[in-house]
Amino acid sequence: MKKLGINKAFMKAFMSILLPITAQNLISSTLSVIDSFMVGMLGETELAAVTMANTPFFVVMIVIFGVQSGCGVLIAQYWGKQDEKTISRVVGVGIYFALAVSVTVTIVSVFNAEWLVGIVSNNDELLPYAAAYARIVAVSYVFNGISGILINAYRCAGDTKPGLYIYAFSTALNTFLNWIFIFGKLGAPAMGVEGAALATTLSRVVELIVTIIVLRRRKSLKLHMKYILCPGMIITKDFFKYGSFVVLNETLWSVGYSMYSVILGHMPGSTAILAAYTISGNVDRLLQVVTFACSNAAAIMVGNEVGKRDADGAYRTAAAINGISVFLGAVAGLLLLIIRFTIMEPLVYPLFDLSAEAAAIANTMLIIMVIASPAKAFNTTNVVGVLRGGGDVKFGAILDVSVMYLLSVPLAALSGLVFNWGITAVYICLNGEEVLKMIIGIPRFLSKKWIKNVTRDMD
Repeated sequence: MKKLGINKAFMKAFMSILLPITAQNLISSTLSVIDSFMVGMLGETELAAVTMANTPFFVVMIVIFGVQSGCGVLIAQYWGKQDEKTISRVVGVGIYFALAVSVTVTIVSVFNAEWLVGIVSNNDELLPYAAAYARIVAVSYVFNGISGILINAYRCAGDTKPGLYIYAFSTALNTFLNWIFIFGKLGAPAMGVEGAALATTLSRVVELIVTIIVLRRRKSLKLHMKYILCPGMIITKDFFKYGSFVVLNETLWSVGYSMYSVILGHMPGSTAILAAYTISGNVDRLLQVVTFACSNAAAIMVGNEVGKRDADGAYRTAAAINGISVFLGAVAGLLLLIIRFTIMEPLVYPLFDLSAEAAAIANTMLIIMVIASPAKAFNTTNVVGVLRGGGDVKFGAILDVSVMYLLSVPLAALSGLVFNWGITAVYICLNGEEVLKMIIGIPRFLSKKWIKNVTRDMD
């Protein structure tokens, strides 16, 4: 353990980041489950329609996450130098970029929602519900993008508590508004799936207001408004040099991941398949929140060490967190297996009024997730955390995207849409990429070639 650099000082710093981010991720994942549960109470058709509508917005969400991560590559290393002015410039670039993406997609969704959601599935039964949901929920991503970048800046500076408090409040508000607008409580009309979209949008508006109020009072990091509004060309070029690979990585990955829903949505029995995909995916995300937090902690801690020009410290930190992540991934897989056999069929599936066909498909998906869990945990931490925190954004992007586009998506499309091998074969193809990514990722990590200082002396 000591050879990996795991000592009391490391664990104190690691846990101070891991625990709040885990709680924050758990809150976000819980919101997805609550949304699915409340919409699922309307029926299997409505649940599948919301999944269909959220698929293109998932791309938007991941692109914005890519912008946050791209900013994080620079912010974490500049925080190692305690350069708050340059961090403010990076935040400004991120906000402008996120606004450009979210506003564009919102305009497309408002004026042509049928075309947007029709990309995902040709199921005419789902299309009206999905389009109605998409028109309203699109606006939420404009506000969510700004608040996410602001919270991420403080997180990269080691101040993780504001994000936890803000997202806890936002989730509680979203759930309350779901109850009001989906089912027509407190005098509001029962709006169904449109009510779920309205609740999400209103909660994101309030979330941004609360974010600005809370962060202005934090003393851990001082952001300068004039540098946010006018970040300058030097940092803008640096963001495009390093952050663009992250944004491209997340954009292409999210498009490829969305193709999974497209493939499933065009298979025979797509309504049952999409419903099962939604439920099993939400359960998996709940159990993977700790490994996602590991990747965040790795990006922050490794980036800080690289910013201090301590290459050995960066490597030891990365090795420790990668090892912890694999262990936690195995634990998550074990818990998923236990839940599959003890909770899902007697409790969860009846709550969603899931058909026997959809329940059987969900069971199959969960078992495959169990097997892939340790490799998935390593890849998430190594690519999103270690390589990005170390400044090796180009290799991480190539690894993440190439395996998906050259292996998972083609094999899944062939097995599901050409050879009609069924959902089990398709889902194995979708998860098989994790093993290959791990085989390629380990030698890169051991080489230490990923340790690259991307900061400059702005003075």
